[in-house]
Amino acid sequence: MYLAAGTPVIACNIPGFSFVKEFGVGVLIDDYKPETIYKAMVEIETNYEQYSGNCYKAARHFSFDAAVKPYAEYLAEQ
Repeated sequence: MYLAAGTPVIACNIPGFSFVKEFGVGVLIDDYKPETIYKAMVEIETNYEQYSGNCYKAARHFSFDAAVKPYAEYLAEQ
């Protein structure tokens, strides 16, 4: 829902969140120190429009409607 709202994220640097870096929708962090989180916030604030725009693109990519469309088309043909 964050992506669909155009809201950049700060997430822990684990494989499950690799899309954050891949799509440029936020900043991955390796620890939860206040300094680390603050630096991530500053990075996002500095480039907010870019991160926000990337969120919308990623939301379209991960959209349920887009993912199910080929299956729905297949069922309609049967």
